Parts: sequence; structure tokens; C-alpha cells
Amino acid sequence: MSLIILQYNVPVKFNSYIIGRIIESSRNRASRSSDRAYWEQDFFHPCREPNQRKRKELIAIMEASEYLGMESLVELTTQSIANYLKGKNPLTIRSFWKVEGDLTAEEEAKALAMGVAAWRN
Repeated sequence: MSLIILQYNVPVKFNSYIIGRIIESSRNRASRSSDRAYWEQDFFHPCREPNQRKRKELIAIMEASEYLGMESLVELTTQSIANYLKGKNPLTIRSFWKVEGDLTAEEEAKALAMGVAAWRN
């Protein structure tokens, strides 16, 4: 996504709430507060209890920080998403990203069987 944004100068839509969250994150990361770890756990892991608002917020923060060139924030948000999706089944991953499956039920069952057989060998 970053290549498309930078190459074609496509603006990313994000609102003042998302900018506020990015500023809040930057301020917290700059501080040496003792509760920083707890704050980061809450801020960067909204997937802990996934719901539509938190999922959208995390993705918006990731996209906005990518657009703004804030690589460390991009890494933290993508790692948070990766940690949540680790070990999840394809249905959960598709649901998180709002991607519809393009396989028929028969094709999906065949692919699943092939995957199970590959792990057994």
C-alpha cells in the first residue's frame, strides 16, 4: 500500500480522532512513564477484544501512520494485528479484513484436506 500512496500521491482518508490517537501515541512513547507498558498494551492491542470500532481504529492508525511516514508506529500496529491473527483460521482472518472467500464450499473443503494431508506427511 505504501508504494501506491507514495508513487501516485493518493491521500489517505483519516480524521482528527485518528490524528489525536497518533499524537497520543507519540507523546506516550517519548515519555518515560512507569505505566507506559500498560498504556501500550491498551493502545496497540485493540484486537484483544475485537469489535468493529477497534478493528477499524487500528487499521486507520496503521494507514495514517504509513502515510505520515511514521515507520515505528506502522511496525507496532502491524505487529499487533499479526499477533491477533496468529493461529487463527482462514475464516477469522477473512472476517477481520472483511474479505469474502472466493472458493466454493467444495473447493475450500478440498484445499483444507490437502493442507491437512501435507502436515501429516
